[in-house]
Amino acid sequence: MPAPLSAAAWLAVAALALSACEQKALPPVQAAPTAVGALDGQPPAVSLVTPGAPAAAPTPKLLPRFVDIGTTTCVPCRVMLDVMAELEAEYADHLKIEFVNMKNDPQAAEKLNVRSIPTQVFFSPEGKELWRHVGVIRAKDVIAKWAELGYKIEPSKKSKG
Repeated sequence: MPAPLSAAAWLAVAALALSACEQKALPPVQAAPTAVGALDGQPPAVSLVTPGAPAAAPTPKLLPRFVDIGTTTCVPCRVMLDVMAELEAEYADHLKIEFVNMKNDPQAAEKLNVRSIPTQVFFSPEGKELWRHVGVIRAKDVIAKWAELGYKIEPSKKSKG
């Protein structure tokens, strides 16, 4: 069995690899454009493909997204938490519902240009902002607004039974 490489040997290998990379004129890497960015801090799902491996499960369907920006302490924000719980219980299969607590994540609120809370932002499945509302909005009005925007949001199968 060969002896393990020392730290100096690993550094020499890394220097050779870096030198080889610097000699090639590669185009600069550009970040892929994003419509909004992940508000939940989670990276996008990535599938790794191994030759000869069975096919991966199908990618989940992109859903329209309802984002409420507020806190857990202001009275109108607390009302919106109840509205979001109702939406989650009724429409989770057809609508992605997110809450951004701006006390915990002020950068997300800034990124979304929130000036007053609670603010709700409606995003297309592709991440494009479609509409926003400031204040309290009832669950039935959220669903009506989605219909006005061209999205038929139906109750989830689990909420029907």
